[in-house]
Amino acid sequence: MKMIRKSAAVFLAVILVVLTGCSSRMEMDPKSSAVEIDGIPANELVSMLGLDNTFEVSVDPDTGAVSIDGKSVNDIIKAKTTGKLQDQEEEGPSKSDGDRYRKDKESDDYTEEYEECGVTLTLPGRFKDILGVTESFGDEIGFCDDIYTVQYAYGGISSEWLSSLNERTEEDDEKIDSSIVDLPSVWCAKKGTDLSGITDTAEKSSYTLSEKYFKKICEKDGYVFYRYFDTDQKNYDNLDPDFRKEFSFLCDIMDEAIKNAEYYEPVNAYSDLIGKKLEFTTTDLDGNKVTSKELFADNEITMINIWATWCHNCLDELNELDRINKQLANKDCAVIGLLGDGTNDELIELGKSLLKKNDADYKNIVPWEGALDDLAVTCWPMTYFVDRNGTILSKPVLGARVKLYETAVDKLLKDPDTAAPAPDNTAAVPNGLKEYRIYVTDSDSDPVEGVMVQLCDDSTCRVANTDRDGLASFDTKKNDYEVHLLTVPKGFKENTDTYRLPDTYSDLYIVLEKK
Repeated sequence: MKMIRKSAAVFLAVILVVLTGCSSRMEMDPKSSAVEIDGIPANELVSMLGLDNTFEVSVDPDTGAVSIDGKSVNDIIKAKTTGKLQDQEEEGPSKSDGDRYRKDKESDDYTEEYEECGVTLTLPGRFKDILGVTESFGDEIGFCDDIYTVQYAYGGISSEWLSSLNERTEEDDEKIDSSIVDLPSVWCAKKGTDLSGITDTAEKSSYTLSEKYFKKICEKDGYVFYRYFDTDQKNYDNLDPDFRKEFSFLCDIMDEAIKNAEYYEPVNAYSDLIGKKLEFTTTDLDGNKVTSKELFADNEITMINIWATWCHNCLDELNELDRINKQLANKDCAVIGLLGDGTNDELIELGKSLLKKNDADYKNIVPWEGALDDLAVTCWPMTYFVDRNGTILSKPVLGARVKLYETAVDKLLKDPDTAAPAPDNTAAVPNGLKEYRIYVTDSDSDPVEGVMVQLCDDSTCRVANTDRDGLASFDTKKNDYEVHLLTVPKGFKENTDTYRLPDTYSDLYIVLEKK
């Protein structure tokens, strides 16, 4: 058994890492020299755990279990931070603790700034002292559409159970997903944008909104702010009584915070980068020299997708990025991958294997010196768009937003005549899957739902309707097929063309003309 003795203030950060499974931040106040861990003074944490100035920590080399002064860390935490709350991995919160979060406690209010969305909220300290869990984020919806949202979600699951998971199973994910309900949120749009414009743009980014749930808050600096709350969320019925009660309590808190929030014009955190010219020399994943001039010169617009081998959201979109790269070739544009953690041979080889596994063969490069600073990388994945000279054209797309990439390219193309030509018999692109996929869009690259697509070989015809993504899929054997559009939605011209798919699983792209 390895024994360690450290001062409480210094070693507490290590304890928090063990307990939560994630990194804690330790800072020192430059005026008082007081040590803070995750914003909480270390002496308060030491007092909470009932520790002296120094204590003895033991780590079991076989199990990794940590004890302090001979006592299990888990037991200490349960006794000191949850009081009556016991093991509830499967049972949910104790009913005897149902009102625990309503107790009057001396806790300071704190602010959460979402400058990129034009919102600063003030929340009470007790917002953090809950049985369940909360997550929040601020985001721009669409691409340069001047529509933003600040979202808060509540999970009706025990935080202790969630932190106890080493590897999440499908059953765990289902339990988590079925417990998530949305708290009241804020939406912001440029003045002159009606609610249908907000809901339509949101739908393209996988949000399903109803105009009846919007309530105007105010107008500030040319923007209109709305409160949004869906009162018919299906997951609400899945919540246990105590979690349901807590959810209602948090809704009240959020409503008060939204009512008293500070609203202002959204701040573009990347404004200084727009117009910046990228100039660098690096290599591709095979070690071949690459210069920025060579990389960008052949394309009207190049999409730079910054990803990492450990980022699951990044990996999930690799195959789609390869599909987009092939489609963008029709527009004199391309996708380039920047393997952000490709800093040594081992990680580069891992990156190559992940690309191969996902049937992605578009060009990928390793970071040049200072690349992540040059591009102000704050999340993964993150995508920039540059012109032939390597000049950054807009703020980046944050996160995996496959539906947004081609739309962003179309908006940035200088000449509308460079839009993709109508598909012909050569438009099929191999997809590396075990199905044929037909994508139908309008001339603005927006998906068209409800198109009846027919897929025929010499003996059989199959029919499927396009979904909200404009996609009709056919899980069938490889063969030479003809594709016809049998019906189109109102507002579109009939399409009687015949398209062909080869004896290879492929994607076909069809553009409908509006009347």
